[in-house]
Amino acid sequence: MEKRTVEKVVAYVVAEGRLLVFIHPLHPEAGLQVPAGTIERNEAPEAAVLRELCEETGLSIFARPEYLGAGLYDMSPFGRAELHQRHFFRVPLLQGAPERWRHLEASGGIAAPEVFEFSWVPITAIPPLAAGQGAFLHAIAILA
Repeated sequence: MEKRTVEKVVAYVVAEGRLLVFIHPLHPEAGLQVPAGTIERNEAPEAAVLRELCEETGLSIFARPEYLGAGLYDMSPFGRAELHQRHFFRVPLLQGAPERWRHLEASGGIAAPEVFEFSWVPITAIPPLAAGQGAFLHAIAILA
């Protein structure tokens, strides 16, 4: 079966030496993740990462995203005939945020809302991230 390629963004939101992570409390098997999503048609990756951050976190004040690089990730182990062309960004948060919070991510109205539970982890002790999302973590540690 032919795999389609989907353009994605992955956001490493950083503040005070910490990285923003989340879990799906209703789907713990999804693992620990960072905000990410699909680039819409005719959307620049920098715009997509900021849009996804607002949709997924409920936060809205970020510095300009810093491009870290790109990589392909095969989603077939997750039952999806897709290759994700992922664009990774470091995105400093410029507003206060709680230590933990839940946000109902609405996917821009495209899919049913999902509950995300956010928290912060020290950049020096990031647990493994699901589905290859940690591919560029080495780049944020030196910029923190």
